[in-house]
Amino acid sequence: MNIIISKEDINEIFEESKDQGEATVRLYKLAFPDWENIIKIEGWPSIGQEAGEYIHRKFMRFDREHHPEVISGGLWMNSGFSTFDNEHLGWEIDISTCTATYKEKGEHS
Repeated sequence: MNIIISKEDINEIFEESKDQGEATVRLYKLAFPDWENIIKIEGWPSIGQEAGEYIHRKFMRFDREHHPEVISGGLWMNSGFSTFDNEHLGWEIDISTCTATYKEKGEHS
């Protein structure tokens, strides 16, 4: 199942997040609404080129303002969504390109 996102979704995340880690998790929560039940994710969700570039630019600006001591956009480059050859996705997040391991029923974090 693909999740459609918008510039407004992304803008809201960056306006409300206190640091790059929170912004990253909130973007992943868009892709995985059941985030709290996931133990780990192998691979990366995919997103269209335009949306991926928009997110990356937002991270670069955010990091320059909030984290000037780090490489701007570095966390997202290392841990963000894949945009390689995904022009067909547009503003959709495709989670079929990764595998999520879920908690056992009754397991709590």
